[in-house]
Amino acid sequence: MAEAFARAYGNDVLESHSAGIRPASRISRRASMVMEEKGISLAGGFSPKHISSFKLEDFDLIVNLSEYSLPDTSTMVLKRALRDPMSGDADAFRDVRADVEQLVRFLIEHFRRARQSHLDPLYSGECAAAS
Repeated sequence: MAEAFARAYGNDVLESHSAGIRPASRISRRASMVMEEKGISLAGGFSPKHISSFKLEDFDLIVNLSEYSLPDTSTMVLKRALRDPMSGDADAFRDVRADVEQLVRFLIEHFRRARQSHLDPLYSGECAAAS
């Protein structure tokens, strides 16, 4: 969800990649359904990846949305553990979707303001979300 929102709303200020510490084997049907409600398709370009697929030091910021700790990295990490909706119904996915969308929009606005003021070293960087 985070990668999809970031690509839909903020590709002018960030390049997003999503990976998990314990990724699912496939994208949940309910996750796809609740994202379609927002007009964002998870079909095609999105697939669960393990965090080891990336070199964490290549990112300027990592957003950890899970309850799990990340491997040691020198990269700045923003941690905001969200409830895993996998055992819940569609409303559980909608709740998580709302939290993820709010966080992604906040980060995008931060990067846009920072790019305009040139005060923040992260304004042109890459962002990864771990879930």
